[in-house]
Amino acid sequence: MSEIPRLAGGQPRQTTDYELCLVCQKQAGPLVLNPRLPSYHNLLEKVKERARLHDPECVPLQKRLEDCTQETLQRDKAVWHRGCYSKITNAVQMERARDRQQSSMSTGSYTPKFRGRRSRSVDDVANVTGPAGPFTRSSTQPLNKNLCFFCQEDSDRQLFHVRTANAGQSLLKTRYSTCIADGDAHAMDLKYHKGCWTKHVFHVLRDDTREGPKTKQSTTQVSSFVELLNIVDCQTNEGAYLSMQDVENTYVGMLGGTEALERHSPAFTRQWLKDKILSELPHVKAVRQKNMQRPSVLYCPEACEGGMVHTAITSTDDDTDNMKTLYKSAVFIRRRIEEFNKSIQRGQGSIVVTSTLDDVPVELYSMIRWIMAGPAEQLQTRVRAAIVDQAALTMSQNVVFGFKSKRQVTYKPSDEGAGFRSQQARENPQAVGLALTIHHDTRNKNMLDLLNAQGYCMSYSRALIMETALANAVVENIKQFHGLYVPPFLKKGTFVFFAADNTDFAEDTADGKGTTHGTVTAIYQKADAPGEPITPPLCVDDTKSKSLSVTPYHTPIVRAQGHFVYFF
Repeated sequence: MSEIPRLAGGQPRQTTDYELCLVCQKQAGPLVLNPRLPSYHNLLEKVKERARLHDPECVPLQKRLEDCTQETLQRDKAVWHRGCYSKITNAVQMERARDRQQSSMSTGSYTPKFRGRRSRSVDDVANVTGPAGPFTRSSTQPLNKNLCFFCQEDSDRQLFHVRTANAGQSLLKTRYSTCIADGDAHAMDLKYHKGCWTKHVFHVLRDDTREGPKTKQSTTQVSSFVELLNIVDCQTNEGAYLSMQDVENTYVGMLGGTEALERHSPAFTRQWLKDKILSELPHVKAVRQKNMQRPSVLYCPEACEGGMVHTAITSTDDDTDNMKTLYKSAVFIRRRIEEFNKSIQRGQGSIVVTSTLDDVPVELYSMIRWIMAGPAEQLQTRVRAAIVDQAALTMSQNVVFGFKSKRQVTYKPSDEGAGFRSQQARENPQAVGLALTIHHDTRNKNMLDLLNAQGYCMSYSRALIMETALANAVVENIKQFHGLYVPPFLKKGTFVFFAADNTDFAEDTADGKGTTHGTVTAIYQKADAPGEPITPPLCVDDTKSKSLSVTPYHTPIVRAQGHFVYFF
């Protein structure tokens, strides 16, 4: 085994245990596992810079890590305490190290500064003037960072860490601003009890805000509040339910943005705004939602009496009342589905496999979306909102496809094992498109029948009928253009692009017969090109037929002049 390298003075180089904290080499407290490579680089750079400034906390650390790189630290899976990492990389501590370095260069000597003061001796205590002596910092107990910053008591209550700069700024606004800077609260990783923070910081700041000097309300504030009252009064009388979050956003927008709230008199809070509206509009009431984290809702009971939302808001935990509300909602949704089915029967003639909101009743879609994401919820990104919208649309189409009319429910079949016959009038893009896609990709009859039994798509036999109808529609299109299929998306008077290739099968046979030599031509055109379509969309009229035969159509080969033969 090689000898341990020694530093100047004959002392051995300290080793590093990478299973402990890289900074303090202690196990106490939770460790940050698997840090990122930039974090290793940042730590090494800060240690090197502070050691160059003769920081007493980083000089021995630099000697221990001088041969380490960010790659070796990541390879050895070095870890650290979050507080130790923040203490080393803190910008305030770095600035203090620079100030001490500049001070030492100006005086010609360097004296590292340590926290605290020299303890007084017995003679010093005897020479104190007065009966009790002046209050000095050395006569108090030093701060124990492992206890609560306010009470310094070792109790069983949970301790919280100062993790953000906002918490340090809140301390700066209280009487503790004389003993600690706002940046030190985060750098020293101070701890506190929730009750102590509420007593010494939250209540102090709130009392200072309430007891501050009252200023006259500005003209903009008065006019904005009057306009807000008019909006709330009109919308609640029309039966609207207004969330306090939306009301607050509207009021802040009228004032001119969040910057205007600093000049608001009195100090603006959502509770103040709600109390002010309720005092000015006695007929408007506020109700808390069952989820206490959501804001209150303003509404007018007289305008909303008997409505489903009003019944749901004011309902208790009585199971009977809740079931009555659900039954009324179900009856209303069923009536809307029946009316929607009658309206789409007149629009048949083509197969549509693109789902839109026009394919389902809007009431059904709204109810399912409320069930999935809650009413009046705003998702933070377009992708998340699109996922919820698509899922709600898919479930709505499944409900419409599986809907049973009153005649179907009351009908008594002769065979007790008979099920329901699916109605073609309720076939929507979800049921049709899913069946055609699966049959095209798998040709699996059992899979289609399984999905049909679960109510997701139409049956296998129905899919064959639809494909036959589509094939016949294509044949009708070919007849119009003498054996050439023209897709409906082509526009007149717009450039087109062609791509042709041969399709040869069985080119080499023993007798030279039985070979296939074909040519396929593809046509391209810009999707947003203006112009009139060359041909109308495919007309699928025989979907009610049970025949699976395709109408035959043959086009003779026409020989043109010049000994050229054109194939269509």
